[in-house]
Amino acid sequence: MNEPSTTTEAANEYFGPLFEAAHKYGPQQRPRIFALIMYSTPDACKSYHHADSLCMNRYYGWYVKGESDFEGAERLFRDEMDAWVELDLNKPMIFTEYGTDNYIGESKLPSVMGQSNTGMGT
Repeated sequence: MNEPSTTTEAANEYFGPLFEAAHKYGPQQRPRIFALIMYSTPDACKSYHHADSLCMNRYYGWYVKGESDFEGAERLFRDEMDAWVELDLNKPMIFTEYGTDNYIGESKLPSVMGQSNTGMGT
């Protein structure tokens, strides 16, 4: 699953049986994983304990601290990662998405979110 809503008890009630069924009926016994959206942080996510490993989709340098606040983005990123470490999950964590899309050859500092100088979009 990619970026499901995991911050409510309803999500916990939904994903628990789903992940158990995947484990019980999956003949290959593949790892049970899902990619957590930005707001599925250690203090908010109610479902991370169901997964065998956690995939992270993180964009601190774009959606959270856009423009040129690289230090602020790094601080928020490190704070979240420290909070995951504090949970002592003993699970692999994989970054499955980070950064942002772009047009080849186009870059600008400070960055301009949602704008293009090529006329190919906004």
